[in-house]
Amino acid sequence: MDAAPVLHRRRRRIWPAVTAVFAALLVAAPAALAQSTPIEPVAPPLEPVAPPIQPVTPTTTAPPATPFAVVLVSGFNTSTPFSTPTCATSGRGSTWGYGTGPAATLSAAGLAVFTAPVANAGATPPPSCLGSSTIDIPAGGSTVINSNGELADNQAALVAFLQFLNQSYGVTSVALVGHSDGGLWSRAAINQLRSAGSPVTITSLTTIGTPHTGSFGADLAVAIASDNGSCGDLSGVEYTVCELSYAAVELIFADLGQDVIEELSSGWLSQWNPTTSIGCSVTTMGGDAVGWDLGVGTYYMPNDGIVGQASALNQGTLLPPLNAAPFTSVAPPGGTQMFDAVHSPSLSFISQTNELNDGGIAAAVAATVQSPPSGPCANATSSLRSALRAPGAATAAAATHKTVVPLRSREATRHGTLSRSRAGDAILLLKGASVRCGSRVLPTVPLLGSKDVRVAAGLCSRPLKVRGRATKLTHSPAQLHLTRSGQRLHYRLTGAKLHDVRVQVRTDGRWRTVRGGHVTVPADERDPAIRVRAVAADGEPLRAITRIAV
Repeated sequence: MDAAPVLHRRRRRIWPAVTAVFAALLVAAPAALAQSTPIEPVAPPLEPVAPPIQPVTPTTTAPPATPFAVVLVSGFNTSTPFSTPTCATSGRGSTWGYGTGPAATLSAAGLAVFTAPVANAGATPPPSCLGSSTIDIPAGGSTVINSNGELADNQAALVAFLQFLNQSYGVTSVALVGHSDGGLWSRAAINQLRSAGSPVTITSLTTIGTPHTGSFGADLAVAIASDNGSCGDLSGVEYTVCELSYAAVELIFADLGQDVIEELSSGWLSQWNPTTSIGCSVTTMGGDAVGWDLGVGTYYMPNDGIVGQASALNQGTLLPPLNAAPFTSVAPPGGTQMFDAVHSPSLSFISQTNELNDGGIAAAVAATVQSPPSGPCANATSSLRSALRAPGAATAAAATHKTVVPLRSREATRHGTLSRSRAGDAILLLKGASVRCGSRVLPTVPLLGSKDVRVAAGLCSRPLKVRGRATKLTHSPAQLHLTRSGQRLHYRLTGAKLHDVRVQVRTDGRWRTVRGGHVTVPADERDPAIRVRAVAADGEPLRAITRIAV
């Protein structure tokens, strides 16, 4: 990705780097590649990506065939070994190694459980838990998911892993269980298997805390960080606070990996979701340990500290306007979909009960696997080797996709006041800060799991009183509408009267101003950024920024 160096002066002005618990999406402790660059997202795949087909050389005698298996797929920033039904729960890594978690419960029910190999960027997965007659994954990493990587690549790796299970273990039917990003990677893999053909039938998909329509925290991080700070319309103390907020969020991106966060924004997923029709119902679950309402709708609340109810259960919302992904969300056989748990162990400062050690979630997973919704997600066909499309064999159609991004204004203060809060507004509080509406302290949640940057929201008809440093992003009625078809990109602004409108598109690492409501993007530019700067009727500067695949 092309990117300019980040100004180091910002980092010297803030406290130590924000702890990355967005890993939660993630699941697990922060270890992503630091990328101190402006955000360059990854374009949603327009056609299936064929995994490399590599012959597997058995390292030992082939084990007995396992026709039906459960495959557990961990999420962002995890490191999970390949494990087989012969492995003890403790050998399945930090994500699936809980005695009260899904792996232990599924195994106790007599089911054959495998875990997909997952590694942090630039590393290898932990050593496989090999039984006496276990064939290890092939060398070269073709079956290993990169927990800090791009969705299209992880789609290919998971498909290759399922093929490996078929060839080496005789697996012909699989129940997929994905936590956090693992649910998105599983959806992508099923989409490819449906279109390309597979010797494996996917009997069901169960997702736990998966951000099907995005993460509110990711949206805020993108809004404040991806426009190069944009604090120039402020002055004095307000400018300093705004700059500190930008630098703090910038470190979250550096810690967690910019591509993954961008792919978890509602804007990016609103483009990707229509491309992943999997043809079956999905059993969805989530956590609601953080149960109060921030005033931004079920998109965020109640939530597990990272993913809101609507996103985890694939429900549409109004703020921002989101449509559900193209699948039907169903409850486990017991009927409960939301549990009193946080997203992952890294949010233990909120609750010790998380989605990976909660016995109720584990029981619901086991019940779903044993009594899945009717109709498989991907039927078995002749042969994956012969049916998969070769790279470039199919030409992507000029599909039309749309996204809507709200314009926001920004204000900041230190030990001062902020304007009244309306639906869709959000306040970023730096470490130790608090905000009041009259005598009521507004509740907060960590931004992407951070202990040092928190988010407050909620309606307040009077000016907000701030103790400490805070930056407020105000949700404007104005919206940026984007429609792309092939290399043609159309844009329009609605919802409010605006002045001094400036629309820019970034291609080849440079911003250029565009006019006339449309622009043709170079053929080799897959994910241009689009930003709008305008002035509202009351003189308030407004901004919007997003990226869209063309």
